[in-house]
Amino acid sequence: MSWEQERDENERLKAQRGMIRQVPESVGTDGSLRPAPESCRTETQLELFQTVPYSYDFVEKLLNQLPRQRQREHFRKLYLREYRSVEMGGERKANLFLRDLLGNRLKKVFAEYRVDVAFMQSFAREPDFLLDRKMWDEFDRTLTTVKTKATYVDDDNAEQNFVRKFNQFAHREMSKGTVPFYLLGSQKLSELAYKIATSFSNVQRAFLDAHLALQQEFTTAEINGLMLRIYGFCGKVAAAIGFPLAHWDRYKSKGIIRQEYIDCTLMKICDEKYWVRNMQKLQKQMIEHIAIACGEVKKHYSSYVSRNGLMDWRQQMKKNYDFLKSMIIENVDDPAEQAELFDMYLRSSANPALRRLEMMTRLNGLEQWADETEHHALFLTLTAPSAFHATLSHGEPNPKWNGASPRKTHQYLNRVWAQFRALLAKRDIGFYGMRVAEPHHDATPHWHLLVYVDKKHRDEVVELFKRKALELDGNERGAKQHRCKVEDIDHEKGSATAYIAKYISKNIDGFAGDEERSDEDPEMLLKDNAKRARAWASIWGIRQFQFYGDAGVGVWRELRRLTAGDITDEELEEMRICADVGCYASYLQRQGGAMVKRADIKARLHYEETEPNQFGETRQKIDGVRLTRCLAWVKSRLKKWVIKRKPSTKPSTKQGECSANSGEFSPPWTCVSNCNHPKGKLSVNDIAEMMKIHRNEIEQIKFCLSLHKISSRWVTDYRLCRLVLGDKVGIYGGMFIHWDGRELVIE
Repeated sequence: MSWEQERDENERLKAQRGMIRQVPESVGTDGSLRPAPESCRTETQLELFQTVPYSYDFVEKLLNQLPRQRQREHFRKLYLREYRSVEMGGERKANLFLRDLLGNRLKKVFAEYRVDVAFMQSFAREPDFLLDRKMWDEFDRTLTTVKTKATYVDDDNAEQNFVRKFNQFAHREMSKGTVPFYLLGSQKLSELAYKIATSFSNVQRAFLDAHLALQQEFTTAEINGLMLRIYGFCGKVAAAIGFPLAHWDRYKSKGIIRQEYIDCTLMKICDEKYWVRNMQKLQKQMIEHIAIACGEVKKHYSSYVSRNGLMDWRQQMKKNYDFLKSMIIENVDDPAEQAELFDMYLRSSANPALRRLEMMTRLNGLEQWADETEHHALFLTLTAPSAFHATLSHGEPNPKWNGASPRKTHQYLNRVWAQFRALLAKRDIGFYGMRVAEPHHDATPHWHLLVYVDKKHRDEVVELFKRKALELDGNERGAKQHRCKVEDIDHEKGSATAYIAKYISKNIDGFAGDEERSDEDPEMLLKDNAKRARAWASIWGIRQFQFYGDAGVGVWRELRRLTAGDITDEELEEMRICADVGCYASYLQRQGGAMVKRADIKARLHYEETEPNQFGETRQKIDGVRLTRCLAWVKSRLKKWVIKRKPSTKPSTKQGECSANSGEFSPPWTCVSNCNHPKGKLSVNDIAEMMKIHRNEIEQIKFCLSLHKISSRWVTDYRLCRLVLGDKVGIYGGMFIHWDGRELVIE
């Protein structure tokens, strides 16, 4: 559309809107007149008000639950379509349609999320009962006494009392701000995260100050007990607002967890970024779940993931790639040795193409090993009951939908699989293979499993699989045909690997399917299918591919890093040769074969412990391989690398303009400027000019600040300019930082 056409279209819409505005009143069914409300801003809203003036408020109240303006407009049009579909009683029919579609279905969605943090957007203070010493004494009693039936009753009463007080306070505070959690913008979300983190920090500080005021010495065991009490109290608050702490389920069942977990968790809940990450993740899932409930995720419209969800995923992937392209890795011992971080990504198993090749190599190896041991291959499909599906196969809403999210459905499938494995273990039936989790057109996950078993156990395995798959709602129509499918691998049609290769390709990179269509949506190409499947898995945190009964791929990857002569042990060298030539079956045989117990694996990974992060957490980092029978190990990662920002090579456009004009000052080429810097306090103009001239250097400083986990609120533009000038800047806790022209030095 040219600009003239766009101008004419805008004028036409403006004139049409003006004509509608000329009729400020609508005639109701009783003949009375009603003025148009201020909320009428779009054409569809005005048309809706003109059509059903006395149902307008009811419709808008339902539509205001939706997070996107486009969704609200879509359902206004659907409402008007239902209204006009009958000659008489159109308003009643349309109201029932919208109430069922949005009222009932959205209630099911919101019931899945116990997020009650909206009131905390106006959280100016902590409730008094959080600092009540009697409540702390109750927690102390529950941890130091042996529970009887009476104490269980007391604990239940205390729990109900806590929840009652919390709900009363929440109701009072929610009156100050009633915006639902999933509608909060990024700025409001950050403010909310800051208030929550500050509240937890204040509660912990008040509790510790109260005990320090007693002026008595505490033993290590007593200190650990105090920290456990704080964890239990903060855990109740976090669970009440919908964000249970890490290891909370274990604490509720056992009453105790490891001390390092307590320390890390208590530090995390005082960190603003921790809450921002968790809230953003849950908010994305809620918005996507609402889109599923509204019928925006289905074939012929937007399979697997909503259009907005796919767009957000693509934007995030672009940001990830831009970050990788802007960074390099540098050898710590030899800074001259550098490499592009993006090139390293393309050469790693994080690259979908290489990941697919690695999985195909492993599958070929498993199949070769199974053929030699004469094991039977089964191809199983596990699908959830119809109540877990939001949309029917022809695209209409499922009236039996229970409101389950894709993640909850995946957890159900995982539970069925775990129970099936337990039945096999009780009967001493070994199995191994791979499973693929992929979505139906409405985002409901289902599993495809390649399972190898001994031929004599084939019938028993199939019988147990069908029993567990149909345990829930197994009598519904079509359950036996669609809920659990069993197919014996026919080697005349193709290998076992070929059966599952299609499902790997369609869910990772769409390889060898340029013109091939998706079986879920015939209008969608296989490559688009792969992108949507990856976006779906990313939003819901679902693991798409998993091997079981295998010796593990970690040792295989590390052995492929090594070369001839690096290993002196003959047994480990044989494994290295197998990995080097890509024969996974031979490698698997030397590891003990499929279904080998972990205690009997021949070679394992060797780890080194990293330095603690800001929360005191350490992690195990792979640095080699070792044999189980001895302590000797071989180092596979000979160099240590550090990630740094790529140095800028091209001058900016403004720099080029300045250098072309000899009458203007040019930004310095180095980090150190030889000109005289302003003395004393910088003025606003000085700060603005320095921020412009030293833009690249300030970006480097900001990046270093983020690496050191120093919040941007501690370093203003004035302080950034002082750092550029070489001054020391104080932040928090008596810490000082200064910029040496290349690195940020913390003192």
